[in-house]
Amino acid sequence: MLIPMVLVILLIVAGLGFMMYKRFKNRLKKQRAKVADLTQMLQSRSQQKEEEEEEEEEKKEIVPSNDDFSKIDTTEGHPIVKAPTKAHYPYGNTWYAVRKGRAKTAERCWKNAKRNNITGWGWRKHDKSCWHYMDPLLMTADTHPGSEQNHLMGCTKPGQKIEDGCIDFDHGHTAWGHDRRQKRGLKPHQIWGGVGGHHHDKMSPEECRRKAKEAGFKVAGYRTAFHPNDTWKNTCFTMGKKNSSKGYIGDAGDLAHIMMCTDPTKRVVDGC
Repeated sequence: MLIPMVLVILLIVAGLGFMMYKRFKNRLKKQRAKVADLTQMLQSRSQQKEEEEEEEEEKKEIVPSNDDFSKIDTTEGHPIVKAPTKAHYPYGNTWYAVRKGRAKTAERCWKNAKRNNITGWGWRKHDKSCWHYMDPLLMTADTHPGSEQNHLMGCTKPGQKIEDGCIDFDHGHTAWGHDRRQKRGLKPHQIWGGVGGHHHDKMSPEECRRKAKEAGFKVAGYRTAFHPNDTWKNTCFTMGKKNSSKGYIGDAGDLAHIMMCTDPTKRVVDGC
């Protein structure tokens, strides 16, 4: 009787051992499957990250760097000196923003403009000096004959174009001309002269925009370098607070004025 009992016990132990082995094998199989899934997921994430990094690198290649002078739009010469642009006004009331001999290359003038938040710059090749115009729109005028040899002009930011005076007219926050429409009993436009000072104060378009915003106006106007009256060139005015530029699409035939939203995220045609 002892031998059969031993055999039965051995069979039971062997059966339990086999069942435990099967369970262990199944668990090991599941764990291997989980590890495989996890490995695949990690590989997928790693690949996705690499693709995203490649896309970012491509974007960096497409979007010009603000520190890349080679992306800056330039043109040789300086604006013609005749009516209505006979009077040229310099930014900062000086024709030598960088003194003679200190601007070995045009890039020196560009860096000076960028450092001082000035739109546009000019370089004199012969005496290695720089200047900046009060109104960068002046750079859209015809070139003065013979000035190409010793002068070069350029914009400050990548994407700006000399042909637009280095000003963005594409996004709607700035438009040529000024709104002359009659508006329900109001004057065609109500002028508050002397935004930030006397109404004949010379300033740049961006200074005009900033000062009008500080004074609480949504719309500002600027008399450009093409204005026929030298006294009014490069001066700022604002639309009355009850007036609106809504519906005004601009007048490309009027180069003596531009209209601007003081908030550059808004559009003139929408009333700023």
